[in-house]
Amino acid sequence: MAMKKPVHRRKAKPDPLSLPVEDLNLSIRLVNCLKHDDIKTLGDITRRTATDLARLPKFGTGCLRETIRVLRRYGLSLEMNKAVRRALKNGKVYSLGNQVGS
Repeated sequence: MAMKKPVHRRKAKPDPLSLPVEDLNLSIRLVNCLKHDDIKTLGDITRRTATDLARLPKFGTGCLRETIRVLRRYGLSLEMNKAVRRALKNGKVYSLGNQVGS
């Protein structure tokens, strides 16, 4: 009698967009900023623009760079306008809340 080969089933990878922000190895500051605006998952982050995020209280250049880095890890990105790109380059994202959309 021939032996049957064992069937190895691959576990389905979880949808990255449903990953909670707490599971993304983010800084505590960034997690708190996101939670303050009811952003709970990676998908919630991608539904915002960089301008939306930059307007969050205590969300500075470091938080924006960290967010971009995490999104890139999953092959995702944020929509950024010229003002955000310029502020990131100059390290002045805190001032975006007053500049953008005015």
